[in-house]
Amino acid sequence: MGKMKNVFYIFLLDVILLLLFICNQAEAMTEGGGRIFSLDDCMSYAVRHNTDINKRKYTNDDYRINKKAAVAALLPSASLSVTAGSSYGRTIDPSTNTYSNTGHFSNEYSASSSMPLFCGFRHINGIRAARYMCLSGEAVLQKVKDETAIAVMQAYFDVVYYSKSAVIAGRQLGTSQKLLFKSKKQFDLGIASRADVAQMQSQVAAGELLLVQQENFRDLALLHLKEKMNYPQDDTLVVDTLYAADLRTKKVSVYAILDYAMKNNPGILAAGYAVENERMNLRVAKGGMAPSLYLYGGYSTNYYKNLNDGKIHLPFKTQFREHRRYYWEFSLSIPLFGGLSYRKNAVQARNSLKISMQERMRTRQELNTEVRRAIMERNGYAEEYMSALKKEESAREAFELAAGQFEKGLVSSIDLRTASDNLLKAGADRLKAELQYAERCRLVSYYGGTPLVK
Repeated sequence: MGKMKNVFYIFLLDVILLLLFICNQAEAMTEGGGRIFSLDDCMSYAVRHNTDINKRKYTNDDYRINKKAAVAALLPSASLSVTAGSSYGRTIDPSTNTYSNTGHFSNEYSASSSMPLFCGFRHINGIRAARYMCLSGEAVLQKVKDETAIAVMQAYFDVVYYSKSAVIAGRQLGTSQKLLFKSKKQFDLGIASRADVAQMQSQVAAGELLLVQQENFRDLALLHLKEKMNYPQDDTLVVDTLYAADLRTKKVSVYAILDYAMKNNPGILAAGYAVENERMNLRVAKGGMAPSLYLYGGYSTNYYKNLNDGKIHLPFKTQFREHRRYYWEFSLSIPLFGGLSYRKNAVQARNSLKISMQERMRTRQELNTEVRRAIMERNGYAEEYMSALKKEESAREAFELAAGQFEKGLVSSIDLRTASDNLLKAGADRLKAELQYAERCRLVSYYGGTPLVK
């Protein structure tokens, strides 16, 4: 029976270890290796691993600590003090209040507290300034996340474009190689000339060069995407290049998107909070020129002993009770002249407020332009795509017709190469317009309230 239990425990341990191994492998697959990254995956990965975002989080932690410190400045401050020491030589004897030349031991205890009653509302406005700083920090954090996602989106579409361009170039190269093979057969049969064969060889060489160029551009775009994602350069990144754009043009209200963006865009929110923060700082600076009223209170007692007179001193408990002293007091401070420091602080705070207001105005103008440009480009790329699609269809028909006539010897290899180049360019234009339209659609949706990273 005991052996059966041991076998069962060993089997259970093996199952647990196997499950842990599977979980670790699944986590590794999720994080990178063997996974195909879509656009949303790339943006999410970049937001999680971006160093600027992580630094901004630490900065926001500092803002929250400053806010707590500003709140704590309104609370009473308290301190405890205990001192003990001995002295030798001429000193005052507390029991007789006369000088004596001997050794003494003293032990003192004190507790004190202070509380601001009025400080020109500096503490209240300081709390408000710290709160606006926290809100601004959160808005800036979201802005950095969105900017990171947009940069990754642009790099992602570059990878998709050059990947599909390489596929188009490879497909065109295959067609040219087939035509070269046929032209050689025609030359052997005396139907085609050596010049036609040489022209087709030149077209195949040009196709091979174009394919190599597109593959190099694809690799460079992938390198750039890894950089924007903060993805390890030595690891393999597999990107989903089968991105299908929704090519149905949706009508959008420019003013509705502008209205939403002007109220909710993180850049606008950060600029607005920065203005309010500077406004509170100005009030704090003005409060420095107002009178300050503080309440102080405390308690103290001590123990004293002459080390050389041989007299019996009162016990510690008795002295501790009889030497007690309490006090409370008000302190009123009125600033009269401080070397123009108060006025300097107020003027600088006022200038900082004006600068932040100018920054908010500039941010609003830039966002207005960005939103309008994104909508105009989206509509323009939709029209370009439809035109490029028609052009590609016409170029394909022309190429197929020229290829058929070339096989019959009715057109020259130069005419065939021209038709091939036109088809290749039309395909690249259609692909570029399609991806640019998809990118602008995502950008317009973001300005309209759809998060880039969910």
